[in-house]
Amino acid sequence: MNFKNLWLMFSLIMLTVVPTKIYGMIKNIDIINSIIFDVSVVVILAFFIIFTSFIKLNKKNIDVKKNYFLGIISIPVFIQFFICIPTYWNDTSKYDFAWQPLLMSFLSALSCITFILLAITFFTGKNIINKAPFFLYCPILWYGLYLLIFMSIYTNHVNPYEVVAAAFVSLFLLYNTQVFSTSSNINIIKIMFVFGIPAIILASINGCYRLLEIKLNYSVAKTSNSAPVATSILQLFLAAYILFTLIDAYIQYDKSNDPVIKSVTL
Repeated sequence: MNFKNLWLMFSLIMLTVVPTKIYGMIKNIDIINSIIFDVSVVVILAFFIIFTSFIKLNKKNIDVKKNYFLGIISIPVFIQFFICIPTYWNDTSKYDFAWQPLLMSFLSALSCITFILLAITFFTGKNIINKAPFFLYCPILWYGLYLLIFMSIYTNHVNPYEVVAAAFVSLFLLYNTQVFSTSSNINIIKIMFVFGIPAIILASINGCYRLLEIKLNYSVAKTSNSAPVATSILQLFLAAYILFTLIDAYIQYDKSNDPVIKSVTL
């Protein structure tokens, strides 16, 4: 199996499946919104995961270095988490317990700190977040609680793409913590690709659809502060963060396979 083929497969899916699904959701096309199309997406992603799992990679993890792209993208992720802080209080009546919006807002604030520390880490090349590893797990806790609440209060209007995207994003973030905090015998690069590519694809479908839905309905002022919209936009920024992380992982892996040329003095 060729590691480079992952990018070809990813590009094909992003250029075909993603725009087709978004167009079908916006135009309410039955065949695209049918269970058959959704099952096809599941099969494609399952094939991708299986394909990735059989790739042999010599390099198991990536090094924390200066990366201005990751530093820059960490800033809008931080901003969106900050925007999420008050959104859960717009309609507290839909929550089962009063502590749920409070905890979501609290975890959103902690996740803001996470991506501030990550931005500094990538801009300086110094792994400062390793000194406070607790913050690496705050976005994962946020997503765990988000999924729990989402499934309890939106049972009648569940968007499967939003739910599954959240699951894949949280799994990626879970293993991405090991880049900064621990060493492991597990091949972190491979696992990040296994969860990262589906996360990007599903988050793109859900996030782009949500943004286009707002634009087409001319209701930005009314809906931009709602929790589902804020979360969908957050997923788009996190998808960009995941993409730049995977690009960095691929570049480091590719360089690690370059032959070492030693000079010979006669």
